[in-house]
Amino acid sequence: MARKARQTISYVLPLANSTGAHRLGVNGLAIDCDNSVLYSGGRDGVICAWDLQLNLHQGYDGALDPPQPTVIRQHVQAHSHWINDIALVQSNQALVSASSDIAVKIWRPAAQDRIPPQTVGLHNDYVKTLAAPSSSSDWIASGGLDRKICVWDLNGRGQKLTIDVDDEVCSQSQKEKGSVYALAARDHILASGGPESTLRVWDARTGKRITKLVGHTDTIRDILISENGLIVLTASSDCSVKIWDMVAGRCMYTLTMHDASVWSLYSDHPQLSVFYSADRNGLIAKTDTRAVAHLDEGISVAVACEHQGVQKLVAAGEYIWTATSKSSINRWRDVETENAEIVVPDNCPRASQSPSGQRRRMLPLKHMLKLSTNGLFPASQIVQGDRRTSIIENPRDEQGMEMVPVQPVRDKPDYTIEGLNGLTKHIMMSDRRRVLTLNTAGEVMMWDILNCRPIQSYGKRDIEEVHVEVVTTDIVTNWCSVDTRTGTLTVALDERTCFDAEVYADELGLENVDEDERINLGKWMLRSLFAKFIAEEERRDEVLREQLLTATRKQQDHTLPQIIMPETNGEYVTPVTPGINLATPGQQIPTPTGQDDPAYYTPQTSRASAELGDYFSPFRTPTPAVKTPVPLEKSPTTPGAVETDKDPPKENLFSKKFRMNMSFSMKKLSRTQTTSSSVALEPPTEPITEPPIMDTSSRSSNGSDSPFPDRLSSLLKSLRSTYEESLHSQLQSQAAYSNGLPGPSPVPLNLPTEFKSPAPLLCAEIPEGTTVLIQEHRPDAGSVADVFEGAVGRLDSLCGEVERAAPRWLGDLLLRDAVPIKETVKVAFVVEPCEGSGLPRLEGERLSAHRMVRARRVVRYLAERVLPPRERVGDVLELWCKGQRVEPKMTLASIRAHVWRDGGDVVFGYRRIGEE
Repeated sequence: MARKARQTISYVLPLANSTGAHRLGVNGLAIDCDNSVLYSGGRDGVICAWDLQLNLHQGYDGALDPPQPTVIRQHVQAHSHWINDIALVQSNQALVSASSDIAVKIWRPAAQDRIPPQTVGLHNDYVKTLAAPSSSSDWIASGGLDRKICVWDLNGRGQKLTIDVDDEVCSQSQKEKGSVYALAARDHILASGGPESTLRVWDARTGKRITKLVGHTDTIRDILISENGLIVLTASSDCSVKIWDMVAGRCMYTLTMHDASVWSLYSDHPQLSVFYSADRNGLIAKTDTRAVAHLDEGISVAVACEHQGVQKLVAAGEYIWTATSKSSINRWRDVETENAEIVVPDNCPRASQSPSGQRRRMLPLKHMLKLSTNGLFPASQIVQGDRRTSIIENPRDEQGMEMVPVQPVRDKPDYTIEGLNGLTKHIMMSDRRRVLTLNTAGEVMMWDILNCRPIQSYGKRDIEEVHVEVVTTDIVTNWCSVDTRTGTLTVALDERTCFDAEVYADELGLENVDEDERINLGKWMLRSLFAKFIAEEERRDEVLREQLLTATRKQQDHTLPQIIMPETNGEYVTPVTPGINLATPGQQIPTPTGQDDPAYYTPQTSRASAELGDYFSPFRTPTPAVKTPVPLEKSPTTPGAVETDKDPPKENLFSKKFRMNMSFSMKKLSRTQTTSSSVALEPPTEPITEPPIMDTSSRSSNGSDSPFPDRLSSLLKSLRSTYEESLHSQLQSQAAYSNGLPGPSPVPLNLPTEFKSPAPLLCAEIPEGTTVLIQEHRPDAGSVADVFEGAVGRLDSLCGEVERAAPRWLGDLLLRDAVPIKETVKVAFVVEPCEGSGLPRLEGERLSAHRMVRARRVVRYLAERVLPPRERVGDVLELWCKGQRVEPKMTLASIRAHVWRDGGDVVFGYRRIGEE
């Protein structure tokens, strides 16, 4: 059975002064020469548009005046993961980006409406490369780690073609190397390469392979295709650049001017006679093969050298721009190579001359790179002592010679587009509320992920040392995951774990709360993030109910008004004709099939009744029991409502457990009890009113007609169809009474809301600029896909998008206050009087309790059973564990982790306060 896709909720904490540049390294560059705009895509998921203020069509001028500084023009957070490549399309009016969030997106920066980047399509794994046949084409190709090449229509028609590279290989080991790292396109030709070291050429119209070329011995990193499609250049991790003839179907030349993995190629020459290459060591080379009889007679100049590997480079006018693992972008002055000659010492072997007798090179030899092993000039100078010696073809044959690396022409950038500092490392504190981060400048910062703000800066220090200083004894269950992959702090909440953690309300700084009230951190955060969405949905719900009531009352007066439904999921619902509703059932809104097990959702405890029981239970092996869901009856006046037992049994559940020889189980109680007095053995988990158990009647269990049964929109349809059924039932009751049938006297039409929001709605003060992401985890995908992105402050205006993208479980929480049931995690412990205390032993001294129960509760439990009533005033007992006094606010989980630090049951000793 195929696994379902699941949705998670993430939020990104805003980083101060983090706009206007990149926070992490830059992977993609694209240049618009007509408008003098440089586009960059970074590992922070940001696309920046830079105004270069240059004339990029101007010819080379060595005496060029210093240009104006580059300024930011636009920037947008396009992706939630690394951007791996970008490409300009549609006459440079649109920019396409490929990301590790498996999405290909298109952004139109010049559009008047300023729409954010829109998703063109999705891969099943990281998207590594893009290729467009020209700047005016209507399609673009993308390749990724899913071993597929996808061709996308840029006019909104979606995917045109998929090429599965796996179909071209036979063995499993070859399939694992089928990822597409490099892609190039020209007319209807596609060329691809990757870890398999094979260059494949495809027909972009049919997806059929045209040819396969073998020659590289390592991963192909970049590809260029000439304007006529006859020449292909490939760069590889085998340190070579190969030139392929598509007519002959073979490699013409292998260029070896690099001594490290070649990562990037760039050329704007129609025949690729002039191209730029950059490698892992940062070397930037310019190769010119114009007007030569053989390509290896061309020249290759070491233009510059970065301090890190060059991920991408572009060139225009008199400049070269390079992107590295740093957040800054460097601009270098280009080197003119046309009609140049090499300047060599008098005692060096001279280069061959052209038939006209004119030299073809005019650059110092120390800047030259050897194109191939058969080249006339080596890639190094030979120095002996303090005297410059002759340059020979094989310097290794000389004795006593020292090889000196080639000297780049430019020793520093002409200009640097400065980047910002992003987060690169994090440590989650044991309280699961604070996170320690380290940025690219070496600064350590503490964050509060509940309030989405930084707490304290520790300056430039070692993050591990700071962690040791600030660590606490608080132990809280993990309820979220944290990452800093885009240079910011991102917190992700999964339905399977986000409701697992609770903390005491007094630890969150809340006022006027009971000392035993606990807050579920996942519920707290989700309600805080979506507070504006909840308010807007409640407003729409009120409008809808008022319209339905008004229409029904007019219907009773034999009028036929038109009901205008408020927009609920981006579309207007077809109205029900009121006049027909009296004779026939109204329109039924399809409802989804969610988790329909009646025990799947449970109300949260809101108050405790200490007189009916206590926290603790004897730790005994439970007798197997059949768990039977509670039958839920539909109210005749309010369909979908759940009846509760108004007269709970008065019997003490704690004593009943002893007679049944069973250990206490909160999971069983939560499935069978709905009143606050019947759950008194657990402390209150949240200062809110009780939510209802989810309606699991047959009316709401059939969701076959809903296109998205697991989305929040289907829940809204299910809840709102309840209103129509309720009104219909009330009208039928009134009609029956009017016809003399027995029954209660009619009451005015009433339509209470089906929303069950907690009161009061406690929310953290979250900055409105905090970004909320709804992401989908598909079983066949190697990464998550973003299905919604919006700021906390704008969620009320994005209700329709949230309804379509959000999972149903989120709607159950926000609108019904219902969460999945999970087995309570308990800590087993033994209590015994300290030696010499004179206190009696407790009968049934082996107990268990919720891991979040504080030591104070254990002390009070003991006092009620070992002390006479007159001595139970205030806190008179204290707990000891392994020779240490236990603080009253420590939880059982913290005691076990930091004090007991051993296996088996925790052993407590108790005595009166102040006794020695």
